Amino acid sequence: MRTGGEVGSVRMVPLAGAPSLEATINDGRGTITAVFFGRGRIAGITPGRRVIVEGVAAKRGNQILLFNPTYQLLP
Repeated sequence: MRTGGEVGSVRMVPLAGAPSLEATINDGRGTITAVFFGRGRIAGITPGRRVIVEGVAAKRGNQILLFNPTYQLLP
């Protein structure tokens, strides 16, 4: 799945004893959550920043998740 949009929120969530960064991204039709395992922070992934993310999508309840997606920061 490939989508782009604005980062809404960013939070660090410990998973399996390691930090993981979760960033919600609004693409204008809804939101997805990008999950970066083993990362407590990623430069440029901040609220209000526009990004393109691409990866394999999965569902958790009614959420769409992308695990360790590739990303591109937009100006």
